[in-house]
Amino acid sequence: MYRINKIHGNVWVIGEDIRPDFTNSMVLVAGKESAALIDTGCGTGNLKETIAGLTSLPVTVLTTHVHLDHIGGHPYFEDIYASENEMREWMEKGLWRTSAADRLDFLRAAAEGNKERFARLEAEMLVESRFTWKPLKDGMVFDLGGISLETCMVPGHTRESFVFVNRSREEAYVGDSINPIPWLITEGGVSVMEYGRSVKKFAERYPMVRRLYSGHCMDDIGIQTIKDTLDCVDEILAGAADPEVSCYAGKAFRHVCRSVDMLYDRNHIYD
Repeated sequence: MYRINKIHGNVWVIGEDIRPDFTNSMVLVAGKESAALIDTGCGTGNLKETIAGLTSLPVTVLTTHVHLDHIGGHPYFEDIYASENEMREWMEKGLWRTSAADRLDFLRAAAEGNKERFARLEAEMLVESRFTWKPLKDGMVFDLGGISLETCMVPGHTRESFVFVNRSREEAYVGDSINPIPWLITEGGVSVMEYGRSVKKFAERYPMVRRLYSGHCMDDIGIQTIKDTLDCVDEILAGAADPEVSCYAGKAFRHVCRSVDMLYDRNHIYD
């Protein structure tokens, strides 16, 4: 159920095998004393067993944002950090009660009519949705033993999306915060203008970062994605005449700038 890409000695990208051109990816970083798992996908397959096959170290789960395709496997683990505000909203709205059904709807759409593939995903998906968690804050540092991950909040796809920076490897694990196809159309997200400020602030705070691993790709998406994202934002703010398109979340406007294909809400461009 998982694709595994060992990008170097102690870091793996793990992707749910949803279809050949689409995955929910997560990153496992192992230090000398503990490991961090960034996101858990939709919970297809036994993720805990897969992780145990890669490391015997105790695992802490770090959550980029509280969306169903990033927290589905959380119940497999005990030590979890996530946005306090996003988790509170998730609980208060009762989204944990509908999580399994919502994840199945997501996987059904992602399977694009392939009934055999969807049946396999459904049969192996974790149904349990509840898990215990601790608050994740901007600036937190997770020392894994010889490797540290720094937490940086990058509002955009959601208001409290997080990125995790591995300074020793000059790379960042960015979830949906920096993405070749950024979605600024989800409930709880921020304006195009604020997103541009967030990405610029991240780039200025971590100029040493050379590689980016996002939440739906198995390989480095390229540091140029940051510049392309900022240029894309500038073009939208300047009044780009973009087409309205249909997507999984409904209707959105679409703007393309080199490697970045951004979907946004025309009523939520400015602060």
